[in-house]
Amino acid sequence: GEIELRAKPRLTLACHEPCRMVGLGSIPVMVEAWVDGRLYRTVSLAMRLSLMREVVVASYPLPRHGLVKATDVRLERRDIGMLTHEPLADLTLAVGRRTTRMLAMGAVVASDAVELPPLIQKGDVVTLMVESPGLLVMAKGIAQEVGKVGQFVRVKNTASGREVLGKVENSKTIRVGL
Repeated sequence: GEIELRAKPRLTLACHEPCRMVGLGSIPVMVEAWVDGRLYRTVSLAMRLSLMREVVVASYPLPRHGLVKATDVRLERRDIGMLTHEPLADLTLAVGRRTTRMLAMGAVVASDAVELPPLIQKGDVVTLMVESPGLLVMAKGIAQEVGKVGQFVRVKNTASGREVLGKVENSKTIRVGL
């Protein structure tokens, strides 16, 4: 006869809270076999649901605060359903950044596992720049802390000895407000 298979998740009735939608991972499923429009048999199975995507993975063990090179990472199809942080799907989002923690060989590189490297190191000689309409003042300074692009850092003006707070523009320039 004509055979039709119907599968549906087996929900537990012992829930004290409203039952959630079926998630990823292993779930119990009831499979019904229908023959010529009549239920012939019901079988209980465990199914594994996966969410597969091509993501960035470490080609080698990567140390904490190491700069990621193109040879350090590759794209690979992986199950990302159980990950707690968003995985990177583009190699350019990892290359040139530094790791925030050690990554094992084959580990999925998540968005929180890499960051922009600091451009300014404590003790670097930098240019302090103050700009307003019709006025541009530049002075030498010494960075008092590490900083990334867009981050505010303390800088000591070498001429006045005064410490100011400025925003990192690039590896040599810190913009100070009036």
